[in-house]
Amino acid sequence: MRETFLISFRLKTVYRVNMILFGIRQLVSKLRIFSHDVFGIRWIKTLAVVLAGIREVLGIFLGKLTFIGLMFAVIIGPAAALNITPDTSFLTAYLFLTLAGACLDPWMFSFYRHDYYALVLMRMNARDRALSGFIYAVGGSIVGLLPFLLVFGSRLGLPWWTALIMALLPSAVKSLVTAGQMAYYRRTGGFNASKPIGALTWPLIIGLAVIGIGLVALGWALPRGVALVVMLVLIVGGVAAAPAILRFAYYPELCKRGATQTVEVLDSVKKGAVQREQMDKAIRLDAADASSARGKTGLAYLNAVFIARHRKILWGATLRYSALCAFVVVVAVVAYLVRPVPMPDPVGFMPAMLFAMYFVNRGAVMTQAMYANCDHSFLTYPFYKQPKPILELFVLRLVEIVKLNLLPAGILGAGMVALMAIENAVRPFYEYPLAFAAMLLIGVFFSVHYLALYYLLQPYTSEAVVKSYPYQLTTGLTYLACYFLAVYYTNPSLLVFAGGSLVFCVLYSVVACMAVFRFAPRTFRLKA
Repeated sequence: MRETFLISFRLKTVYRVNMILFGIRQLVSKLRIFSHDVFGIRWIKTLAVVLAGIREVLGIFLGKLTFIGLMFAVIIGPAAALNITPDTSFLTAYLFLTLAGACLDPWMFSFYRHDYYALVLMRMNARDRALSGFIYAVGGSIVGLLPFLLVFGSRLGLPWWTALIMALLPSAVKSLVTAGQMAYYRRTGGFNASKPIGALTWPLIIGLAVIGIGLVALGWALPRGVALVVMLVLIVGGVAAAPAILRFAYYPELCKRGATQTVEVLDSVKKGAVQREQMDKAIRLDAADASSARGKTGLAYLNAVFIARHRKILWGATLRYSALCAFVVVVAVVAYLVRPVPMPDPVGFMPAMLFAMYFVNRGAVMTQAMYANCDHSFLTYPFYKQPKPILELFVLRLVEIVKLNLLPAGILGAGMVALMAIENAVRPFYEYPLAFAAMLLIGVFFSVHYLALYYLLQPYTSEAVVKSYPYQLTTGLTYLACYFLAVYYTNPSLLVFAGGSLVFCVLYSVVACMAVFRFAPRTFRLKA
């Protein structure tokens, strides 16, 4: 098993190094920095190996730090404001969120392309490969979690042995989930690597996550002793499940089947087959709904037909996200109404609402649909690449994206105003419309942001797959900015945050639109 693990680990490292080298080659080929291929330059290959090693270390520690730090910042702050013992709220949230996370990624049967190389092409021993990888994941989980649990736990007065129990919990729960998957496979033979989470599992995951966060939000938490006993029971159960994992007899067929299915899905995504199939299905369902295009001509007619034919893709998810936002707002309003102790200042939730809008906004989905089912074909015609049609269609599309994003933004803004009113604090009257307007402008910001990036960078290939490092870098920086504001800016001044959001969103929107008007006629082109 040791030799199998070493070969598998080296294979994974080589695969990552080649991916890094490929990315470097794509970047420098446009800049023409090197006269030779980067795959033949020794120091670049060494750099790629170092980056792959850093990626492995970050994979062990960064996700755990993000999870523990985010939970500590978002949950413990309100818990202290609600006069709940911080250690019990931390234990309660950790327990339920760990249970939810165990169902998302079971480790043993999560496959990647390098697993296909090892199991199918190299015919590696499937049992040794699966067990050694699982043991490595267990060790990485414990090593990655323990130092952060010791640090954050000591700040809450938790002893070291409590941190050790918490560090063992995820691995134990993963073992139970893995044993359950094995028992299901033995009984039914059912397994689909492309959809490892069944339709019935999602409500369980969401329910556990909502319970873990909702208990603290409502001012409730499990006693420390109860939470620790439950954790110990789960750990004992995970240890008891180990013999079943070791004796599982179907490793070869299950692992090869899962690795093959994963590669098939990855190849389909690379070719754009999955996105096109989903979009074509939605288009066929909505093709008859073109009443909004009546009486329009030219590009206005084209845009109206596009919106009508993609109503399910665009508005279906928007309505679902808006319903979720409304549910969260209602829960928060009820909590503020029934809670007998003073609640935290609702203004502190505004950075978290900004982070939520990052995920809720439909800018990226709409631009992908625009390219796959409209621009990819029309950009072959010279008239479509002229400045006037590009700018006219940009304005029409911006209005539609703003409509999509204003609905969830308006719900969150109304919720913020309602919480501020229920709090009954002495506030200047202008703060209420300021908070509401700030949330609306945040929705407008994401609309302008993604549409401007689409026109200025045009990141999609002919298969409607993103292949633009500047685009990925920009969206990644946007995510990091929203994340750090949500985690570290938990006690903002309403005037500073809302006023700053208004000023920034207006200035950014103006600058982005001016950049589109100036450069889009040269940058909005087809890519190979």
